[in-house]
Amino acid sequence: REMYDQLTPEQLEAQLKSDEFFVQEKRNQCVVCGALEKYLRFHVVPMIYRRHLPEAFKSHCSHDVVLLCVACHERANAAHWKRKLQLAERYQAPLTASEFRPSEEEARAKKAAMALVRFGTAIPVERRQRLKEDVLAWTPEPGAVGHEGPLSKKPEVLAMLVDLGIPEAVMRPALVVTPARDIHNEHGAAVAARLSREDMAQFIEGWREHFVEVLRPAFLPPLWGTGNKTERFFGPHSRYNNEEEQG
Repeated sequence: REMYDQLTPEQLEAQLKSDEFFVQEKRNQCVVCGALEKYLRFHVVPMIYRRHLPEAFKSHCSHDVVLLCVACHERANAAHWKRKLQLAERYQAPLTASEFRPSEEEARAKKAAMALVRFGTAIPVERRQRLKEDVLAWTPEPGAVGHEGPLSKKPEVLAMLVDLGIPEAVMRPALVVTPARDIHNEHGAAVAARLSREDMAQFIEGWREHFVEVLRPAFLPPLWGTGNKTERFFGPHSRYNNEEEQG
């Protein structure tokens, strides 16, 4: 009751409508074609974005979780992927693995560094010089993670590296294998970071509108709507309300 007293008339209307939606009985069926079996949950607003939004925009996540049969689920995933690619271009937030591949210089430097350490003095002198050039052609980013510990356990290899004159500041990063990256999560975080608070509601509604436009769902719950409330209003003493004010 105290929370409702704090709301504007517009917020109160949205809250009451939201309350009605969440207490209504919902049928277990595909919201697109009406299939009554073999359905899966589908996030109308992809979680790779939602998880990075403020708590107020996460709390009504269940409104945007619907049931789809396998065939409609595949159609929805394909449509969502196209929209994600559009967002990747709009917000300069890479989504595909190819966009995260190291440069040719970095790839050659790491391959050369590994060869020098692994094969050491067994490599012909002229070949060592070419490998050295490959390593030095790459400049690690400031603060790049470097290999810890000795560059090699073999004294002759360490002596060879000293003779080649490759700085450890280059050699150590070159010996670090680039770890696999959670590309989708990084993309979602990058997009969310570029949204203002005003943009967030439109962003969520945009995904709802896209879902309706592409899938043409004929069996959505009666009170489901693209313009339904996107943000939860926390009471004045809520820890989430305090956390967002501090942030």
